[in-house]
Amino acid sequence: MTTDRSRLALAIAAAAVIALFGWVAVDRNRQSAEVDRLRDKLEAFRGDASAEIEQLETVNSALSEQLDAALEASDELEANNAALVERLDEATARAESAAAIVEQYGELAGPSGRIEIMPDLLGGTREEAEAFAEAAGAILVVSTSEPTNVIARPDTIIEQIPSPGTAVVAGAAIWIDIFVQSD
Repeated sequence: MTTDRSRLALAIAAAAVIALFGWVAVDRNRQSAEVDRLRDKLEAFRGDASAEIEQLETVNSALSEQLDAALEASDELEANNAALVERLDEATARAESAAAIVEQYGELAGPSGRIEIMPDLLGGTREEAEAFAEAAGAILVVSTSEPTNVIARPDTIIEQIPSPGTAVVAGAAIWIDIFVQSD
C-alpha cells in the first residue's frame, strides 16, 4: 500500500508540476501578448509623437522666418528713424541759423522790420523774382545773358545774388541774370 500511496503521491506531484508548467506557459503567453500590445502602443505613440514633432518643427521654422523678417523690418525702421532724426536736426539747425540771421539783421531791417530769407530762384521766372522782391521790400536788379555754356529754358533765371538761404532786409538789392536766346 505504501507503494500505491507513493505512486499516487508521485502521480499527484507530477500532475501538479505539469499543471504548474501549463499555467506558467499560459501566463507567459498572456504576458507575451501584453508585452506585444504595449509595444504596439509605444510604436503608435512614437509615430504620433514623430508627426507632432515634425509639425512643431515646421511651425517653429515658419515662426523663425517671421521673426527674421520682423527683425529686418525693425532694422529698416531704425535706419529710417535715424535718417529722420538727422533730417530733423538739420532742419532745426537751419531754423536756428535763420533765427540768428533775423536777429542779427533785425536792427538793419529799418522801420519796416521786414527780413526775408532768399529762396532758390534758379530756373524760376522774372515774375517769381519780382514777387519775392516786392514781398521782401527789396530792389530787383535784372540783367540778361546769352551764354553758350548754359543749358536752361529761355527766360529763366540762371544766376542770383544773394545766394539762397541769405537774409534779405527791406531796401536790399537782389540781382538776377535771365537767360535769353537770340533768334
